Amino acid sequence: MRQKLIDTIDAHFAGAPRTAQVQELHDEILQNTLDRFDEELAAGKTESEAFDAALAAVGDIDELLRPLCPVQKTFPAQRAVAIALYILCVIPVIVGDALGGFGDTIGVCLMFVIAAAATTLIVWPQKHRATRERKLRAFGIGLYVLCVTPPIFFDDVVGGNAGDALGVSLMFVIVALATVLVILSARRNANEAPTEVPAGTQCAPCAAQKQPVSAAQRIATVIYWLAVVFAFFAIGNFVSWFYAWVIFPAAGGLADVISGILRLTKGERGMQRILSGIVWILASVAYLKLTLATGKWPVTWLVFPIAGAVSGVLSGIFDLVKGSNTL
Repeated sequence: MRQKLIDTIDAHFAGAPRTAQVQELHDEILQNTLDRFDEELAAGKTESEAFDAALAAVGDIDELLRPLCPVQKTFPAQRAVAIALYILCVIPVIVGDALGGFGDTIGVCLMFVIAAAATTLIVWPQKHRATRERKLRAFGIGLYVLCVTPPIFFDDVVGGNAGDALGVSLMFVIVALATVLVILSARRNANEAPTEVPAGTQCAPCAAQKQPVSAAQRIATVIYWLAVVFAFFAIGNFVSWFYAWVIFPAAGGLADVISGILRLTKGERGMQRILSGIVWILASVAYLKLTLATGKWPVTWLVFPIAGAVSGVLSGIFDLVKGSNTL
């Protein structure tokens, strides 16, 4: 497990330039991480628990590296695939409508399956940030989008009270599983103390900018997403399930705005996250307004890939900005 910890730290530095500053940061982080690992073992924790605690204590290594090796980001391939899936998800509905009968229902269900996959890819963490917790969160949000398919399918295929009961029951099972995943994704290291970095080192200023998320923030995150789920059910029951799912991209955008504002108040970079969140909120509102006004939701879906493209452009613009600590 100790070697795995060393390999994990080395992997973060694999693409970094081999400068003296980067090497110094690498050696310091590695030593601090190994020391923390040994301390946790001495405290009676298992190797797996000590491994997680040691990595959590060092914080976001990519964030510490960024000032020392600024590079222009490429548009994530998974996000490009997600945008393509958002465009393609209307095809099953079009084909199902042409086939008639159960084809209509199957088409709508497949649309939500594809949309769930696209949403999971949108929020899926990248590269070395793909921790178990962030993956769980992505799966959970994807399941929230997917949960409307059982009521739609069983109401038409089985019908009657039995179909309604089976569909709603499966929907709640999926929602329960999604909620468990979101809660598990927010519980990690809630009680971890901030990483101690010796003064006068290269990474001390960067480490000061990256503080562990407090227990209160993690609890607030869980409450926030639970409130989103309740709002989703309220809209689905009293308005329409076909529009209720839009609350998830809108809620994700609002979460980014709130997170960006909190970052700015701490002197960190948060403007890009705020603007990206606003884009997704506006996209959700635009989709609802255009769909309600025209009824042509197979066309109005295009606002989401457009929003993804705009978000990518914003990311590129911010990558070009140099020397600012407030963006």
